[in-house]
Amino acid sequence: MKKKLLYIILDGAGDVEYREFDWATPLEIAEIPNMDKLISLGQGGIMYPIAENIAPESDESMISLLGNDPFKVHRGRGPLEAYGADVKFNPGEIVLRCNFAYVKDNEAVDVQAGADLKPIEVKHIVKKLSEIKEVLGYRVRFVPTIGYRAVFIISGKNLSPKISNTHPGYEVVKNYISSANPRNKPLKVNKAVPLDGSREAFITAAVVNEFTELSKRILGDLEINLKRKQEGLSPVNYILMRGAGNALPPLKKLRGKWAIIGHMPVEKAIATLSGMTVLKRPKTNKALLNTLLKNWNKFNEFYFEIKSPDKYAHRGDLHGKKKALEDIDREFIGPLLDKIDLKDVVICITADHSTPCRIHAHSKDPVPVLIYSSRLKADAVVKFGEKFCINGKHHFIKGGVELFNILMKELGR
Repeated sequence: MKKKLLYIILDGAGDVEYREFDWATPLEIAEIPNMDKLISLGQGGIMYPIAENIAPESDESMISLLGNDPFKVHRGRGPLEAYGADVKFNPGEIVLRCNFAYVKDNEAVDVQAGADLKPIEVKHIVKKLSEIKEVLGYRVRFVPTIGYRAVFIISGKNLSPKISNTHPGYEVVKNYISSANPRNKPLKVNKAVPLDGSREAFITAAVVNEFTELSKRILGDLEINLKRKQEGLSPVNYILMRGAGNALPPLKKLRGKWAIIGHMPVEKAIATLSGMTVLKRPKTNKALLNTLLKNWNKFNEFYFEIKSPDKYAHRGDLHGKKKALEDIDREFIGPLLDKIDLKDVVICITADHSTPCRIHAHSKDPVPVLIYSSRLKADAVVKFGEKFCINGKHHFIKGGVELFNILMKELGR
């Protein structure tokens, strides 16, 4: 009988030490007996999801965790966002991921403004922005994806994706790879600039900057924003862009019968390009378990992210993040272990990046890794957390690709 793989990603679970927690991280101090049980039976390690000194975006990490070198295959966040949201674009068109945002005095006060917008309000905003059909002689489209997210598409000749982000929370550091910037400091909004000095990049940056200015004027006059201000909510007065690209990444097709339980556009895009079946992600931990068990006999490999730790970390809610980790352990991991035979599975629990509550953003800190298989000899780690896992058998795992290969070896691939 083939062993099943449970590849469980605790989004943003990694963190740093806090005085409030007696110099422990949220994961180290959390009461997570079921994850602790697994690591006491298995092996631990820590990992930089992409590479040291990079605070990765989620798409880059997912590509790496599925065995692809993001430095070689990544082509920008924009095309993935569009593809995962079923937004059509042609090869060569420039696609950027967009955020509705609130900017004041050239500082991004809220990079996710409008997360609470009603669908009818989003529709109204997009309708107004869609009136901009041409910028500097280039055809453009602004298309919503989910929540406060959208994509901006530029069509025409002499264009290049080699431009900087206008979203100050992410900086392009190599090829199409971005590194996150701390959000506990002022995030000054800059214009897009060419990254390679080419005429094509200069033109593309100019189109992005002109659209940004035109959209600012439209958003500034919207009645929705007047109402939001009166209600004490962040107005949507700016479109921040990042992850320019003009092609999808050439990801390797996964061997086996893989399923992803997810719903975000970038998850769906990477999963589809990798040959996975996409199962809709339910909203609660208990419903997630039901979805997994319902599909247990249909697939051999399951990959999914649990978003709640990251959500609280971006808010700077230290105790909320600790509770989210405890809820996952109690509501998902514990009941899961009661339902399955541990002899039949390989389980990996890790994070796609660290999101310290202190900085409200992804960081360059490594993430803990837990690997369980009945064939593995347990190491000395008995608690799932950063400072414990570093003493595990795997010590430092050099990126998601190495972790993926460890898991495939354990599965006999």
